Amino acid sequence: GMKLRSFAALLSVVLALFLLSCGADDGIGDPSLAPSVDGPVLRLGLPFATEAEDAEVKGVLEIADGCIYLVWAETAQRIPVVWPASTAWDPEAASVVLPNGDVVGDGDRVYGGGGYRHVERVRLIAGDTIADRADQCAGNPTSEVAVINNQPNAVALDS
Repeated sequence: GMKLRSFAALLSVVLALFLLSCGADDGIGDPSLAPSVDGPVLRLGLPFATEAEDAEVKGVLEIADGCIYLVWAETAQRIPVVWPASTAWDPEAASVVLPNGDVVGDGDRVYGGGGYRHVERVRLIAGDTIADRADQCAGNPTSEVAVINNQPNAVALDS
């Protein structure tokens, strides 16, 4: 009865405030351009970057527990991945659709350019939501994350 109704009223006020604050915040611009999460895909925001890191980011994808990892053959270390903007998750196929159109799933090899970053560095690049998810997925002491260059052709299926 009463308790639930007042909770609902409070919730609607909080929601209205939240929506209002989102609408009023012109600093961020279009939220669809911000770094975001699509299923287990953690992706950077638009616009694409002009500079690129030149480290190789490659390995076998492992999709497990709501996380996507790059597994290094040499060490079997699993590293969470932050993908370029416009990478998408296909829930039907449980696959990652890369910006270049390649579709990669569990056990597929990917090859790309990017860098390996500590999760706190990822926080600066991509914000808290992405960093926190990457950190949860990492579960490795170094909290290292593979950050693929934010460019449309930065990563591909490694045939």
